[in-house]
Amino acid sequence: MQLRAEIQIKTVIKALKDVIVPAIDPANKLAVEQAHLAMGLLNLLSTQMPVQFRFDHDELQRLVQACEKLERVCKQDPEASAELRRLKAARAEAQHVLEKSRIDPARILDSIRTLRADISALIVTVEREELGAGQFTEAEKVVLDLSREQLLRDRSLLISLGNEIDPAAVPAIGTLLPHLD
Repeated sequence: MQLRAEIQIKTVIKALKDVIVPAIDPANKLAVEQAHLAMGLLNLLSTQMPVQFRFDHDELQRLVQACEKLERVCKQDPEASAELRRLKAARAEAQHVLEKSRIDPARILDSIRTLRADISALIVTVEREELGAGQFTEAEKVVLDLSREQLLRDRSLLISLGNEIDPAAVPAIGTLLPHLD
C-alpha cells in the first residue's frame, strides 16, 4: 500500500473508473451520478493537495496583514481594547508560525527522496569496494535500524486499513512522531 496521498487518490480514481463505475447498473442513475461525483471530488483533491500548504500559508499571511491594519484603525477605540490585545497576541503567534513555516512540504519530500537515493548509492559502493566487513556491517546496521523505525511508522500510519494481525501491538502514529513547534 502506498503512503503518499497523491498516489492513493490516483489509485482510487483508477479503481472507480475501470472497475466500479462499469459494474454499476446503468439504470441506477443515482449510483452512477454519485460514483462520478466521487471521482470528480477525488480529482479536485489531487489538484488541490500540491498547493494546499501554500494556499494556507498565503491566507495566514494575508490575515496577519489585515490584523496589522485593523490594529492601527481601531487602536483609539476604548471599547475594543480587550479584543485588540487578544488580536495582537494572536497576530504575534501567527507571525511566529509564518516565520517557522517557510519551507514548502514538497521540498521536504524531495529531500527525503534524494537522501534515500544517496544512502542507497553509498551502501552499494561500500559493499562493492570491500573496505572491510566491519565498515559494511556498521553501515548495514545503520540502514536496517532506520528501516525498522520507518516501517513501524508506516504500519502505524496505515493501521486503519485493518491489515495488522495484532493492531494493539502497533503504537499510535501520534506517539511515534515528534511534535513540531
